[in-house]
Amino acid sequence: MVKTKTISFLEEARPVQAAEKQKIAKIKKMSISLLLTWVLLLAIVFGFSLFVNNQNKSLLTEKSRLNQNLLQLEDKVSHILILKERLGKISKIISKRQDFADPLNNFFVSLPPGISLSSVVIEAGKVKVGGSGDIISISQLAQNYTGEKDDWFKKATLTSLNKEKESLGFSFSLLIEF
Repeated sequence: MVKTKTISFLEEARPVQAAEKQKIAKIKKMSISLLLTWVLLLAIVFGFSLFVNNQNKSLLTEKSRLNQNLLQLEDKVSHILILKERLGKISKIISKRQDFADPLNNFFVSLPPGISLSSVVIEAGKVKVGGSGDIISISQLAQNYTGEKDDWFKKATLTSLNKEKESLGFSFSLLIEF
């Protein structure tokens, strides 16, 4: 014989089964909430890792750009230092050179009329002048330099005075030391 179970709707529910169902439902809710918490936690970690990865990439490109700028600036600084060194050397050379503009200007200002110059040679501390003219003009030029000492020259010497055969003029050579 087969036993059949009869279901009676009038019977009271057994309290043990209701407590078990509540316990199972509570476990299901906890496991679902735990699963959702883990999914949410994994989504947050994944999103944060994507964010950090993007930030890392942008920081690496910024670092690369800054390194290139730094190398360019180092090149510019080295060029500037080279130029500064060269300018220092040039200024030393220029400071050793004498300025010949003032002596030449002073000479030409005091040049009397009637004299034509054939050569002007400038050396360190000396001006050698050669030319021709009438004897009065040459004498005035010689008197301007040999008779007295001026601010711009130390000593002047009339090194030669020759009569030209073809004309009435004279040729001369004057050495002015400054």
